[in-house]
Amino acid sequence: MVPLTLPDLPIARLRLTFRLLEDARVPTYKGGMLRGGFGHAFHRATCPSACWGKAEHCTQTNICPYRWVFETPHPPEIQKLHDLQDVPRPFVIDLPDDSRTFIHAGENLEFGLALIGRGLDFLPYFLFGFARLGEMGLGAGRARAERVDAWAVLALEQQVLFEGLLQRGFYLRDFRRFSRNERRAG
Repeated sequence: MVPLTLPDLPIARLRLTFRLLEDARVPTYKGGMLRGGFGHAFHRATCPSACWGKAEHCTQTNICPYRWVFETPHPPEIQKLHDLQDVPRPFVIDLPDDSRTFIHAGENLEFGLALIGRGLDFLPYFLFGFARLGEMGLGAGRARAERVDAWAVLALEQQVLFEGLLQRGFYLRDFRRFSRNERRAG
């Protein structure tokens, strides 16, 4: 019997935290809020304003981070991906077991993020996009985030990847990018 060999597929698991500046009314299921808000913030953070809302008509010859992440092109050698119309996105938002519909100012909202394959190459853009989402606000009232933290979830420990305050603009502090060896070891 021939052993099954799977391709190398790096995966990074992160834990992200928003601390709110204002009270927030949020849905019980937070997936739509996080995914939709993140997509909007990521698009605004990584594309020229001429592409906002119409990335499919972008005239840039290089594919920007937004299009790689949200409109992943089919590999040229593969015309059809079984029964999928679109290439799967290189990330998964892992929702918390959190049924709160109201989050008070100063409280946290935590969730997981898995970056898969080429998604790891865009880690800084993901962190910047989520920081931008915190700046733009969450929930019906657009409650702004005071702080966004990202932790790498490793085998037995958590490593700070990103920590930034969003009170008067955006800045990075204590950001370290994974090397490919660190990704595989985790």
